Amino acid sequence: KKESDVRGSAVWTKIASACVMVALVSVLVFQNGETVNGIRTKGSDAYILLYKKTGIESVQLYDKTVAHKGDRIQIQYYSPKNRYGVIVSIDGNNTITTHFPVESAMAEALVSGNKEFLKYSYELDDAPTMERFYFITAESPFSVEELRSLLLESAQEGEHLKSLKISYDQFIITLIKESY
Repeated sequence: KKESDVRGSAVWTKIASACVMVALVSVLVFQNGETVNGIRTKGSDAYILLYKKTGIESVQLYDKTVAHKGDRIQIQYYSPKNRYGVIVSIDGNNTITTHFPVESAMAEALVSGNKEFLKYSYELDDAPTMERFYFITAESPFSVEELRSLLLESAQEGEHLKSLKISYDQFIITLIKESY
């Protein structure tokens, strides 16, 4: 081969390698044909999807999507393996709402391998700034109240969840609140 052919081939190999790296580092994660956008920590494949109900249809909301008072939000989660989980949100007034489990003091077992909608939707109130949704999963049950305390402390410091006494994973989606 000519030296120019070898150099040209090496350049294209480097370009292809860079493209693969960019794809691997991408912020958007594609799973099951859907775009999953949010902050994932500790490598879990568990995630939540948020949908805004608009009459008979729903529109998927992504991290940093603008939302308003009165928007009805439907939450769906996916956990690829048997785990325990909690879904909570905290708004601009630092009010925490537990979406799952609704009436349990401990994280509940998640349905694994299928996307599961929560049984009800949630209406955004007039809290300012944002509504941040956390999906916390772990291999064993953990205290919902302890999680809520850590979230409140973390939110007041402008941080993500600090630490529980167990190994956990978190997935976060933040909706930006705007007034009409």
